[in-house]
Amino acid sequence: EQGVVVDIRSKEDFRKGHITDAVHILPSDIKAGNLGKLENQKSNPIIVVCQTGQSSQESANLLAKGGFENVSLLKNGLIAWNEANLPLVKGKK
Repeated sequence: EQGVVVDIRSKEDFRKGHITDAVHILPSDIKAGNLGKLENQKSNPIIVVCQTGQSSQESANLLAKGGFENVSLLKNGLIAWNEANLPLVKGKK
């Protein structure tokens, strides 16, 4: 599926390592409706990612209210992703 990973962590954390092809959007931008490239992805699966899995729920709820049809959370966030030795890319994308 054409899933989109939405990373809501800080710019600094995002640069230190993120999931390949993740889209970086801050929670404040989601609240304000500034979704950029995400706006045309409403029918695609969206996976919201934060550091621990704790702060992504509110952003996921806002996206669902905004018309996104299939919004999920990455359980336990990037901490669990790292513990599973899954790949991260560094730098700005």
